Amino acid sequence: MAAFNRQVNNCSKVDWAVLINGSISLYCNENILIKDLDWLKSNQYKIIILDFSEILSVKEFHARIKKMCEFPDYYGENMSALSDCLLHDLEIPYDGGCAFVFKNFDSFYMKDKEMAHDILERLSEASRQRMLTGERLITLLQSDNPKFAPDTIGAYKISWNRHEFVEAYRIKG
Repeated sequence: MAAFNRQVNNCSKVDWAVLINGSISLYCNENILIKDLDWLKSNQYKIIILDFSEILSVKEFHARIKKMCEFPDYYGENMSALSDCLLHDLEIPYDGGCAFVFKNFDSFYMKDKEMAHDILERLSEASRQRMLTGERLITLLQSDNPKFAPDTIGAYKISWNRHEFVEAYRIKG
């Protein structure tokens, strides 16, 4: 089954707005993020929130993602295991989807750009593969920096959400 119905105007849907430009979207204004999360929740999305200001090591990231995603005990706590579990073990509600929300991601990105980029690459790849079976997986990155511009993931430049696309609208809310 397709992830979206072609006969319906999807433009006002948060998930459509993210997935039309890849699978990752940036947020600065907390109020806009909350509004979009409310929409996702009301549309049966599973929401997984990680605050990267609290993650001080690779080991801690894997421990938190394992717990929050309810990955199996055999999760190897490395990037290959993350890819495997995102594809095979992450429960995604069929009538909705799954949204990762990474708060304070910009500060983590500046500390460990390589790992941050690797995490986003794996989430993007999992999103593309899950989309083949009609499952929606998106990632929302919250940044306090209105000029935050992470590197391209796959073939996509990570875009700001539809409300903060213009830099002047990116205010801390």
